[in-house]
Amino acid sequence: MFDNKSSKLLLLCAALIFAFSPPSNAQGGVVPEQQGQSATYVNGGNGDDQIRYMQSIAKNWPMRIMFSQLKANEFIAGINLLITDSQNFTFLQLEDAGPLTYVDLPAGSYTVKATYMGQSQTRKLTVGTKNKRDLHFHWKGIAENDPFDGKPLGGAQVPG
Repeated sequence: MFDNKSSKLLLLCAALIFAFSPPSNAQGGVVPEQQGQSATYVNGGNGDDQIRYMQSIAKNWPMRIMFSQLKANEFIAGINLLITDSQNFTFLQLEDAGPLTYVDLPAGSYTVKATYMGQSQTRKLTVGTKNKRDLHFHWKGIAENDPFDGKPLGGAQVPG
């Protein structure tokens, strides 16, 4: 099907794609820095290696956000996150934030809105040049729907 020349070219292309692919959040504990609309951020914390890595770099980030649910403070991801300044300028918008998101923001006043399973929470805060801000968004629990009948599993809201 492929001659020797075509096979070598195909292997070379595959090697180049692999060599220049960005690291995946799922590989090991390293979570790469990413650039949002107007802010640099890291987003991760899935698994013990990533949690340890995120804890080790936390002191370098002016805003640290954690997302959890239920009484046990279980980490959650899949958060729609929006960070705007006092003029409503979007600094960062993520559709799949969490469970830990660290953001490098300039000094100023911000509104942080986090939405999980249709339930939104909003916090207003000021970030200074020397202080670090920790935000914890917590949901008491959201009933999961049965895929067959669409009713909440367990018959009611998940306690939290």
